[in-house]
Amino acid sequence: MGKDKRNPNAGLSLFEMVAVIAVIAIMIGITTISISTVNRNEVFRTEEKLESLINKARVTALTKGTKNGSLYIANTAGAYYSYVGDASTFEGGASADNIKKYGDKLCSAKVNIVYGTDIIGAGSVVKIGFKQSTGGLDGGASTILVQDGREKIKSATIRIYSETGKIYH
Repeated sequence: MGKDKRNPNAGLSLFEMVAVIAVIAIMIGITTISISTVNRNEVFRTEEKLESLINKARVTALTKGTKNGSLYIANTAGAYYSYVGDASTFEGGASADNIKKYGDKLCSAKVNIVYGTDIIGAGSVVKIGFKQSTGGLDGGASTILVQDGREKIKSATIRIYSETGKIYH
């Protein structure tokens, strides 16, 4: 009757506890690296899409005229959208809502797009126009920076020759 009925093997040993913590730490490390890679990939995918859209707008300006050779980039609440053409003919003009309605999704809002020195903020629209005569920029900045919205370290820069509209790295 005086025997202690507790199980002497109940609970975790120090070794088991350290092993569990080590496994959790490794899993967190792998998850962090995976998320970081996904974000970096979105930055570079967005850069590639923008380069393609810039070239499309430039060629359109050379072949169809300056008004049609414009690239519009709009930041809506959850994403960036793009449209190549003459958005001034939309009912209500080249608003962020119209660019979203008639354009294509460029990237999520996890990415920041900086035109010149200004981030394209929510509800904003930027127009990058090209001249029909030369294909060069029709005013505006010649640098576009695409960066991860959380980690500003991950970024890609697009530079456009003002005179010719060609992209250089």
